Amino acid sequence: MEEEKTFSFPNTVEVEIILEPTEMFGVGKELTKTFVPGHDLQAYLDPDTGKCGIVPDHLFDPIEAVVEWKNINQRLEMHGNKLIAQCKCNDRKDLVGFLTALYYIFPLLLTIEFVEPPVVKSIVGRVGEVPFRWEFAGYRFGFDSTSKEIQEQRVIDSFGNLSFTCDLDNRRLAAALSYFYTAKRLRDSGNSQYEFMAEVVLNYCKVLEVLFSGKKDKAKQGLSKLGYIDEDIEDNFITLFDLRNQFDVGHSSLTIYNQQQLTDLYEYLEDTEHIFRELLRTVMDKVKDGSYQLKRDSDFKPKNEKLKILDEIFKIQQKRKTKNRSTKN
Repeated sequence: MEEEKTFSFPNTVEVEIILEPTEMFGVGKELTKTFVPGHDLQAYLDPDTGKCGIVPDHLFDPIEAVVEWKNINQRLEMHGNKLIAQCKCNDRKDLVGFLTALYYIFPLLLTIEFVEPPVVKSIVGRVGEVPFRWEFAGYRFGFDSTSKEIQEQRVIDSFGNLSFTCDLDNRRLAAALSYFYTAKRLRDSGNSQYEFMAEVVLNYCKVLEVLFSGKKDKAKQGLSKLGYIDEDIEDNFITLFDLRNQFDVGHSSLTIYNQQQLTDLYEYLEDTEHIFRELLRTVMDKVKDGSYQLKRDSDFKPKNEKLKILDEIFKIQQKRKTKNRSTKN
């Protein structure tokens, strides 16, 4: 955003927001879950991923929706997947609040109306005649310096670890790798690198819990046996349990943090990924050479309490299917 000194308030603000996916707004030709009844549908199923969608040959013209509240000097217009919003802002705080509502809250409201969750791809606008773009104030990137030979060796190493990891004696290692993989997928698949950061933290904690058969104390003991010093254990691993328990990770929260607090948090988590990658490599190597042993489990069947829940879910689904058939008839 432009520096505050370039803006003058009070002033009229106009914002242009682009939303995706576009098909539910009557724009675009990508596969969608939105259709108009009365037309032949061409559905596509990807047998490799299980994902499906409808070819939008018979959608509708780009939507046009306009609402204006003259008493508060606010106007919202939707033209296809483009939102144009106008508002009178008295100061920078009003401006940030207006942008925050459009960026964070408006997509949430659309999500209970549309079958596909929309995301904001870009925001540009102007305060009076001064243009601005709402974007990240700072960026941090992690890159991997490598070569063809290094990449080939990494694949060969993974080949070599395959049967070892599949051994049920190493089920905890496989589970930890799975949680780390999920964290990475969430980290890389979000609309921004921070969208699913809370879920990333949750999966990091699962890595520690499954590796060391418990929570904080067990994790401390296990990490110490692996050769980590107390300071690194507290700073790099145990703090994640505090984040999970006290922040919007494992529990709901209504707390609002300021930008600096969020920046500090995101930077901390940005530096955590490679720490967990190295942890898993260390565990893998030490378990293979016999210098470290994970707890071995022999019974992987669901316990009675979980079976009861699964039985209840089955009954619920049977009732839902019966209701759906009754509705169709």
